[in-house]
Amino acid sequence: AFKEIHRITNEFALISVPNEPYFSIANLIRLRHLKSFGNTPGHIQRFSKRDFINLINRYFEIVKISTCFGIWNIALCKKMKKQKN
Repeated sequence: AFKEIHRITNEFALISVPNEPYFSIANLIRLRHLKSFGNTPGHIQRFSKRDFINLINRYFEIVKISTCFGIWNIALCKKMKKQKN
């Protein structure tokens, strides 16, 4: 997905992912997805803030990164000329 976002982005991208494990804990508090311990069905990848930053840095320069309500990581990213391997 990041490779495609990089391809179609002219200069900036706003990208967000759930902040794990806090997203799953919030689901449990809301009594959502109890059988899967708060894991949302269909969420294949699970990112901590550090994991998210490491992934973004392969494709973009991070202009600003924030955590919203403790459960969402949101990054404003600037496209790099060449992506790192």
